[in-house]
Amino acid sequence: MTSSQALETIDVCICTYRRPEIAGTLASIAAQDLPDHLRLRVIVADNDSTAARLEEIAACCRSLNLDHIYVHAPEKNISRARNACLDNASADWVAFIDDDETAEEGWLAALAAARPGKNCVFGPTRAIYDPETAPDWMIRGDFHSHSMGPREAAHNGSTCNVMIDRLFVERHGLRFREELGTVGGEDTMFFHDMLDNGASFAFEPKAMVSEPVAPARANLKWLLRRRYRSGQIHFRALQRGTRSRVSIAGSAFIRVAYCALAALFAPNKTGKARNLARGALHAGVLTSAFGASLYEEYA
Repeated sequence: MTSSQALETIDVCICTYRRPEIAGTLASIAAQDLPDHLRLRVIVADNDSTAARLEEIAACCRSLNLDHIYVHAPEKNISRARNACLDNASADWVAFIDDDETAEEGWLAALAAARPGKNCVFGPTRAIYDPETAPDWMIRGDFHSHSMGPREAAHNGSTCNVMIDRLFVERHGLRFREELGTVGGEDTMFFHDMLDNGASFAFEPKAMVSEPVAPARANLKWLLRRRYRSGQIHFRALQRGTRSRVSIAGSAFIRVAYCALAALFAPNKTGKARNLARGALHAGVLTSAFGASLYEEYA
């Protein structure tokens, strides 16, 4: 550690709800290869109705020699859990990772190194498919991984892999919206709020996390429902601009029709699924323009 590098702690936040996979997540956090000036502390926000896993999670952290705090944030509302992490954080920067993900050894250091001049840094997520449960077309299409291309909006990431300037969030009074806590997309709207308040974003491809694709998510029905809900949240984001509801609906209708035709003439199952998924997203925008209720993915 040089004289110009003051000792810094980063709070790593994990929101959990009855997932045993959190043990693997914690182990990957304990294995982080950090520069001398960086330290980490883990904040686990348990979104279950009771604090029944307190001892289990605490024992796991102790066995891994992880500095940690356990927060009970009932119940089954992911926004409440994310806000509990923010409320209990004391570090200037916080990182979020999902409770079924594992981080590569250089994950936290890579996010931290990309911070200069930014208020938020995203990293990629690599999906791990089980060929016994995931169909071939899904594996070939890699529908569950997430990265960010050069044409993608800089704020279009998620809380499954991100580092956030907590002081910026605190200064602007930003919160994850509890009305979206059983719907999903609360992180999308949170990052839009950051953008509206002048935040600057970055994407660091070296900050990789991996996530196994659960059997319940390895099918077309789940994929289309997820994209449809994403479209509903996208409609909310579009409403923040100057476009009218009629304009948004018209564009979405054209896109739905195009995707349906593209799916019909796709040369293989992967192409068909990709176009159906895009169509489902635009259908979410379209139905929301006509007042459809939000699909509660996590209810």
